[in-house]
Amino acid sequence: MADAVAQSGPIGAQVIATQTADLTRAKQCEPGSIQVAADGTTSNCVVAVKDDRANESALGGVVANSMLDSLNGAGHPVDIAMINPGGLRADIMNDGQVTYKEAASVLPFANTLMQVELTGADLKQILEEQWQPDGSQRPYLQLGLSDGFTYTYDPDRPRGDRILSMSLNGTFIDPAKVYHVAAPSFLAAGGNNFAGFKKATLVKDTGLIDLESFVKWVKAKGQLPIDNNRNGVIVPALAGKDGYPYTETVKAGSTFSFGVAGFDLASLGYTQNSVIKGELIGPDGARIALPGEATVTDPNIAGLEITIPENLATGQYTLVLSFDNSDTVTYLPLSVEGLPQSAPTETAQSTETAQPTEAPAPAAEALAGTGAELDVAGWIAAAAALAVAGGAFLARRRV
Repeated sequence: MADAVAQSGPIGAQVIATQTADLTRAKQCEPGSIQVAADGTTSNCVVAVKDDRANESALGGVVANSMLDSLNGAGHPVDIAMINPGGLRADIMNDGQVTYKEAASVLPFANTLMQVELTGADLKQILEEQWQPDGSQRPYLQLGLSDGFTYTYDPDRPRGDRILSMSLNGTFIDPAKVYHVAAPSFLAAGGNNFAGFKKATLVKDTGLIDLESFVKWVKAKGQLPIDNNRNGVIVPALAGKDGYPYTETVKAGSTFSFGVAGFDLASLGYTQNSVIKGELIGPDGARIALPGEATVTDPNIAGLEITIPENLATGQYTLVLSFDNSDTVTYLPLSVEGLPQSAPTETAQSTETAQPTEAPAPAAEALAGTGAELDVAGWIAAAAALAVAGGAFLARRRV
């Protein structure tokens, strides 16, 4: 089929784009083999596992982006694209150019691209199904996702209740809303135990072939894109409450700490993040910067401590975490309980003439409540331990 065509001389040798970096599936490297440059770029991985399907890859993200753009460009509008890791069968190693043969080696199955209608609840089920049924050959399969679709999860929670939040371009996914998803025909049919696709209200065969769409997309780019964005990040549920959507409830002026992990990719040449910064988005869309930052002391793991400004009003907020050396962004819903406001007291009228007095200067520590500046504690890195994709994680505490 497509792979056989790609091997047939002139067609396979056709150059479709230039290339500046390796684009690979996820890897496991021998301990101590990775070298990290000042900008976080990694190199010298001695590969122990060449196709780690339990981890997110740069290749999966790029192929998903090609599917998203291809369907939208052909008049089949979609919001999200997904690909199963087993659909990616080879890496594209950097030799300065990409050939048709290399692209065909990545996508050899000639899947057609499907346009699928799913609710937000269906999307959650599909992400939950990355944890495969008991007895499966692979206990976890990490989907490749297009840019803009992000989620947080807690692998320590019970099966079916591990996804805590999902967002599309910064807006939380509505469980009742219908979204349009691009997927290869194998996955759209529920392959690899992703039964959530079978709940689709519409499954439309677009007639587009995954390989041909990818080749056309890469040709239009001129240079093979790279991807350093991770879609799924581990953020444990602080209060341990069940259910979705999970919303952490905090009080204005309170401090809470939590862990973050799994924010780096695992492909060759991936970038290690070293600093995490945050901000709040208020109910009115206003952004509230949180001074300070958390330094990542252990690769792919960090502990954060945040103090909620005392002058925040009651309402629904979004905590946004960004990572310094990649495009990874994580959105967490927060329900803030504002501090009670003191009721004004009526002053008794005096029959004597009051003498003017000089008002005392306000104490420095009281300025935080005036709105003149926010009393927000810096991010503090905490010790943490994690086994990726299902291990024990961090202790939680609240002040």
